[in-house]
Amino acid sequence: MTVNVPDDIGKTAEQVAKQAGKSVSALYAEAIEAHVKALRRKQAIEAINSLIGKTYVVPDFDEQLKKMRRESDRDFE
Repeated sequence: MTVNVPDDIGKTAEQVAKQAGKSVSALYAEAIEAHVKALRRKQAIEAINSLIGKTYVVPDFDEQLKKMRRESDRDFE
C-alpha cells in the first residue's frame, strides 16, 4: 500500500518514529488503528446517546434478572 502525505507530516513522522525506535510504517499503522478505535468509540457513544430517554427499565429489573439467572442453566455468579 502506498500513502502520500504532505512533506512536513512525513518528516515529522520520520522523526517521531526514529525517537520511538520503530518504522514509519509502524507509526502510521498505530495512528490509523488509534483513529479507527476513536471513531468506533464515538459511534458507539452516539448510538447509546440516541437511546437515552427512549428506553424504559422496569422498577424491579434487578430482581427479574436474578430470577432469570436462577432459572437459567448458566452460572452467572
